[in-house]
Amino acid sequence: DMKLHALASVTLLLFAFVLACSAQSPTEVLYVHMAFTGNPTEMVFSWYTQNDTDTSVCQVGLDRGVYTFNGTGSSTYWKLGYGYMHHALVSDLSALTQYHYICGDEEGGFSSDSTFTTAPDDDIPFTIGVYGDMGTDRAIPTIDRINDLAKRNHIDWVFHVGDISYADDHPDFQHVWNRWAELIDPTTIIKPYMTMPGNHEFIAQFTPELWTSTDYFKVYNARFNMPSAQSNSSTNMWYSFDYSNVHFVAIDTETDYPGAVFGDHFGDQLAWLENDLQTATSSPNRKPWIIVGGHRPMYSSDVSQSNATTGAPKNSLDNSAKSIQESFEELFHKYGVDLFFVGHIHSYERTYPVYQNVVNSTSYVNPQGLTEVVIGCAGNIEGLEDKNPKHWNDPQPAWSAYRYGDGFGYGLLDIYNSTTLRWSFYKSEDNSLLDGFVIQKDQ
Repeated sequence: DMKLHALASVTLLLFAFVLACSAQSPTEVLYVHMAFTGNPTEMVFSWYTQNDTDTSVCQVGLDRGVYTFNGTGSSTYWKLGYGYMHHALVSDLSALTQYHYICGDEEGGFSSDSTFTTAPDDDIPFTIGVYGDMGTDRAIPTIDRINDLAKRNHIDWVFHVGDISYADDHPDFQHVWNRWAELIDPTTIIKPYMTMPGNHEFIAQFTPELWTSTDYFKVYNARFNMPSAQSNSSTNMWYSFDYSNVHFVAIDTETDYPGAVFGDHFGDQLAWLENDLQTATSSPNRKPWIIVGGHRPMYSSDVSQSNATTGAPKNSLDNSAKSIQESFEELFHKYGVDLFFVGHIHSYERTYPVYQNVVNSTSYVNPQGLTEVVIGCAGNIEGLEDKNPKHWNDPQPAWSAYRYGDGFGYGLLDIYNSTTLRWSFYKSEDNSLLDGFVIQKDQ
C-alpha cells in the first residue's frame, strides 16, 4: 500500500509539474510579426506578452542558436491589464539573406527560434499575398491557404489592406485580437506582414468601458509598427517603402483627407503623399512600379459606393468613395500609380484601367489609367456581397471588368520584372483561380 501511495504521489507531482510547464507564463512571447523599414539591412519585430518585461530584445543570426545581431526596443500598452506590445528594430543585416531569430527578454524568456529573409537590395521577382477584411469567424479557409503558401515559401510577404481582426464586432475585444494573431501566426513568424487601418480598427464598439482606451486606432497603433518614420510620415497610419523594383504606399482611407469618415486626426496625409510620390518618381530613385494599398475603395459597383446610372463614385452614410476619388485620384494619375488594392466591400472586383470614371482601353498593355482591385473578402464576420440585400449596381459600370461576391478569397501579386506583373484571385474554399490579369508596360 505504501508503495502504491508513494507512486500515486509521484504521479500527481509529475502531473502538476507538466501542468505548470504547459501553463502560459505571463511573459511568454506570443504573436511575433515583422515589418520592413524600406532598408534591406533592417527588420522590425513586434510581439505580445501579458505582463511587461524588463527589456524588449530581438536576437538575430545566420544559424539557429548563434545570434550575432541584437536589437533592443521598447514596450507599449493601450490599457493596463490588456497586455503589452513590444517593438524592436534590428539593423546591420545583409540584404536578401535568411536569418534565425528569437524575441523576448533574458528573464521573461524568449520565443522559440524562427527564420525570416531580409528584403533584396536589387530587382528580383517576388510574390506577395494581398487581402482585406479578414477576422477570425469565417476566415479559416483563407488563413489556412496563406499559412500554407508562407510555409512552402510561395509568398515573400503579406499586404493586408485593413479590417484585420474584427475584434470590434465582439464583446471579448482583446481576446479576438489575440485569437486572430494566433491563427495567422504560422505566416507572421516567417514572413513580414504589412498592414494599414480599416474602419474596424477604429474603436472597441461593443465594449463601452474600452471606448476611451481604444478610439482613433489606439490598438492598431499599439500592435503594429510600420515604417512611418523611415518614409517621412509623422504617423503609423500611412507610410511607404521600396521592395525590389516596386515603391509600395499604404494610405489611410479612414482619416485625414477632406470628407474622411473619421475626420482629421493624425496630420496632413495628402501633403505627405504628394511629397512621397514626387520623391519616388524623381530619378535616380524611380522604381518601375508604384503600388498603393488602402482600405476603402474609390471604384466599387456596390450600390453604396457608386451611382447606379453613371457608375461614378459617390458618398453615402459612412462611405466616402467620392471623397477618396477627389482627394487621391489626381495624385495617383499625376505620378503614374499602377495598382490600387482596397477592401471594405465584402467582395472581389477588378476595374479596367480607369481615370475620372472613364475607361480609355480594356487592355492592360501600357494602361492609360489606374487599375483598382477590391479584395475585401478574406473572411469577414459580416457577410458577403452576393448574400447582401444592398448588392451590386445593375448594369455593371463600364469600368468594372469582373466582380464576385459569392465566396471568400485572397489574391497573389507576382512581380516578374520591371515591365510585367501578374495578379491572380483565388477562392479560398477550393483554391480555384477565379480571375487574373497581366499588366505589361514599356520601361
